[in-house]
Amino acid sequence: STGVRAYKYIWNPALGQNGGYTTLPFSQNHILNPFEALIVQTDTSAENTLTFTEAVKSTAWNKGVIDAFQEDNGFYANIQLKLQNQLQDQLIIREQSGARNGLDQQDAIKLKNPGMNLFSRSSDGYALAVDSRLFSEQTLIPIELHHAGIGEYQFQMADAFMPTGYTLVLYDTYTNQYLPLIKDSSYQFNITADSLSQHKQRFYIGKLIPKATLPLFNWLTVKLFPNPAKHAIKLFIKAAESANCTIKIFSVSGTLLQNVELGIIKEGQVSIPISTLPNGQYLIQISSGGHQQSMQFFKQ
Repeated sequence: STGVRAYKYIWNPALGQNGGYTTLPFSQNHILNPFEALIVQTDTSAENTLTFTEAVKSTAWNKGVIDAFQEDNGFYANIQLKLQNQLQDQLIIREQSGARNGLDQQDAIKLKNPGMNLFSRSSDGYALAVDSRLFSEQTLIPIELHHAGIGEYQFQMADAFMPTGYTLVLYDTYTNQYLPLIKDSSYQFNITADSLSQHKQRFYIGKLIPKATLPLFNWLTVKLFPNPAKHAIKLFIKAAESANCTIKIFSVSGTLLQNVELGIIKEGQVSIPISTLPNGQYLIQISSGGHQQSMQFFKQ
């Protein structure tokens, strides 16, 4: 019916520690167990009708398995968040004709769970459980994780497919590692007492695979937040020994845009204004003595 988003919200008491909402495309099969609930969101106060036919009724028990879902074309990914192998939440990213980066009729707004929540953020600030959009070389989707305590977590690609030659990755700005969005791929990560590991802008999805240089023998460790950023980026720098430290920002074509001399330091945090830079992708290079690390960041 007009005004009803084509998604269904399933209340599952076994999700996470306190139960929660799982959001699925409406055409995706799912058997409701006792004590689960189906919730349909509407954008209008006009009367709508939801019909269940005899053919959709079942006496089978859903054992926690979500049936595979196939798009006719375009990209689709089901990212599941797990803690101690228990499903906590999930996020669906899909390419769909007519979709846009802002909230539209093809997106499903995130209903917040009583425990932890995983969702993407639209360009106009909405938290989404199902994010439908068109992908390009510049696609950049902020992924947020809220109310996750200290522990070891896992992102699991429960289902994914994409056009030939097209790759999206889930990038971790805290570790400079990435997870290709390929079915059955997984990524283990830790949330610790370090506030940077808990940052809500730690993860994003992009088409470009970042070419980050990881620390060698821990001579130089650099963490960058937020990524993407609007007004400034913050760098936490920790070197094995005190040395002269320099920060340089380059365009993707290799043009030097900023040069910041920090002097002799061993450890510290610095904030670099980037509000004057045009939106896009940049390379930042951190040098400490004879050691160097480079990573990419995005200006929005």
